[in-house]
Amino acid sequence: MRITRTLFAALLLAITGADEVVRAVLLTNEEAGHLQVPARSPALEVVAVGFLAGERPLWWECTLYRADQYEFQSRLGPIQSVSPFRGQLRQLRQLRAGTDDAA
Repeated sequence: MRITRTLFAALLLAITGADEVVRAVLLTNEEAGHLQVPARSPALEVVAVGFLAGERPLWWECTLYRADQYEFQSRLGPIQSVSPFRGQLRQLRQLRAGTDDAA
């Protein structure tokens, strides 16, 4: 990350943000082979475009993530806390699932 920031600074690129779309997909045979899972396994596809000042696109990416290995976090609105809520949502869901089973 430090090298990237240095490169962008040297090139005087002012990155202003990125748009991302995350969606559930089923993997093709080829994609599944790369991710070492069976074909038609669930995955998360992230398509993103990064922008420079003036809404000029700088990069485009399409990345596949194994659905059983990754979790995405998103924060909407103003930041209320210095510490992020990382991983706690999954733990709460698992706890709730265990509680629901016991009831």
